[in-house]
Amino acid sequence: MIKYTMISTVCILIISGCLPSKNIEKQVNNQLEMETSCLVNESISQRKESIIIGDLTREYSITVPKGISGKKMPIIIAFHGGNDGYFYFPQQALFENISLRENVIIIYPQAKQYLSNEGAWQLNTQKNNMQDLNFVDYLIDYAVEEYCGDRNQTYAIGYSLGSMFTYELACHMSNKFVSIASYAGSMPINPNSCDVDESINIMHIHGKNDAIIPYYDSWEWKNWDSVGSMMDTESLIEFWGNKNSCLSKLTSNSDEYSEITYSDCKNNTKVKLFALNKVGHDWPEEINSTSTNEFIWNFLIEN
Repeated sequence: MIKYTMISTVCILIISGCLPSKNIEKQVNNQLEMETSCLVNESISQRKESIIIGDLTREYSITVPKGISGKKMPIIIAFHGGNDGYFYFPQQALFENISLRENVIIIYPQAKQYLSNEGAWQLNTQKNNMQDLNFVDYLIDYAVEEYCGDRNQTYAIGYSLGSMFTYELACHMSNKFVSIASYAGSMPINPNSCDVDESINIMHIHGKNDAIIPYYDSWEWKNWDSVGSMMDTESLIEFWGNKNSCLSKLTSNSDEYSEITYSDCKNNTKVKLFALNKVGHDWPEEINSTSTNEFIWNFLIEN
């Protein structure tokens, strides 16, 4: 059972150590579907909040536009790169513009170094290190229950290490996200667990000149014994094409980028790769003459 206690802008979560059972989740979903209206009376801009999960204090910031009565709002959760501490997400100001323009809730969770994990976001999640997934589960519930968030329009975006973590969501929380879009990440070649409950839309963007997370080769980074070798980029996208039971693959090339699209997938999902020919690890300002934040948003809403 999950219990929430709100104290001003500080949220406290008492959690049993695992995600809610499917029966509890179904009851919550049924209850929310019965709601006929909701309203956010006041907008919130990048308000910093914190929550206690188990023995950890977790921080995040949240932006909520003033709502339209009776209309639930999509939720974007944006996972930064780097280590723990407070990090802004790339093009965060531009994503804020999307929030206001499109009536979208955006949450920016902050990573936390924990136990023996070398990275601030937990990779290759197992039952004894669910802290980040529990954190995300709380954020979704919080947005839905407090701010008219729409459980059926929940998306994740990520950069670098945050991009790698989005694939933990795809593996373990596919029933909670419609689409994932990320830049410059990868995932383990041999994940401990990736039993996907639902097919999920995936868009991965990667610079072919990335010297930190290589495009062409599998790689070892920071001696992550618990994580193991990481996939090269095209193997990553093939992995998700297979997970989604996609039947078709189309490749196209231009001077600026290569595109691989897996289609005819289960539940009409799509898996896409945009490989940028002249770009490294840094988040690009534009892709195909479109601001990167808008490029990502367009993918999220088309699925």
